[in-house]
Amino acid sequence: MTTPIEKLKQLAESEHVAKDCYFGYSIGKLTSDEAVMLYMHRKTKEHKGVRNRLLREKRA
Repeated sequence: MTTPIEKLKQLAESEHVAKDCYFGYSIGKLTSDEAVMLYMHRKTKEHKGVRNRLLREKRA
């Protein structure tokens, strides 16, 4: 049994799902739990990116 995140990575890698916007496209193939997990996963990644950028700017 694959975890929701693994399943989402597989969905993102399959050719009929655009990588940069797979959240919108694959929602029909996901259960609501998986959709929520994907949303949270994306949010934490975005947050880390923002934090890292702020730290980089502070150092520069």
